[in-house]
Amino acid sequence: MSAYAGKLPRPVSAEAYALEYGRATLELHRDDITSGTRVLILDDVLATGGTPGAAAVLLERAGAVVAGVGVVLEIDELPGRNNRPGREVVSLPHA
Repeated sequence: MSAYAGKLPRPVSAEAYALEYGRATLELHRDDITSGTRVLILDDVLATGGTPGAAAVLLERAGAVVAGVGVVLEIDELPGRNNRPGREVVSLPHA
């Protein structure tokens, strides 16, 4: 369980996932998403793909439609993009 899990005040749905250096858990209030809501997942760095993958599972379980995944930086040497089959992943171009 993540150090941040268990901090939200109302009932939550949770999704645990692997990081390149351990495990973490994302949580979402069960009543925060209206079914059919389109969402874009944004993350700072795409490494293993665990964080956006867990976010997508959590949001879809709540009834959302994941429109895409955007990241600022993608670490090409790690399998993040390959771990997100069927999802469009957009990253900023390398400088």
